[in-house]
Amino acid sequence: MSIINSDDKNTNWQFNVLKGLQSLSNLLTTLSNKINPVVPIEITPVIRVEENTPSLLNEAVKSITFKSIGTGPAGISFDGGNSFQSLTNGLEVTMVAGPVNNFYAAGKFAWNTTHSVYPGAKLMVTYNK
Repeated sequence: MSIINSDDKNTNWQFNVLKGLQSLSNLLTTLSNKINPVVPIEITPVIRVEENTPSLLNEAVKSITFKSIGTGPAGISFDGGNSFQSLTNGLEVTMVAGPVNNFYAAGKFAWNTTHSVYPGAKLMVTYNK
């Protein structure tokens, strides 16, 4: 598309408008970075293998993965152990809190690999705190 002045002649006006828009875009990007700077956070990965025990995770986590590695299902909870879902062996569930600085609250996740409740249960739990 061409911008034409009132005399039907192309001028440097179009180039100047584009330069101005680019300057405005650069300014907005700079201001955005100053207002909402992206600050790296330290993440610590943890790997646990759980067998024949119930557990509640009392740490805030960025993400968590449950993988059933036993011969039977394991119980996992997303409400602090109030209710459990059965995770059959070989299946994996991952939860990610989202963009920068979002975490799941401490006490949100629990699991149960007690053999009297879940025979053959063994669970690999990995999370980032």
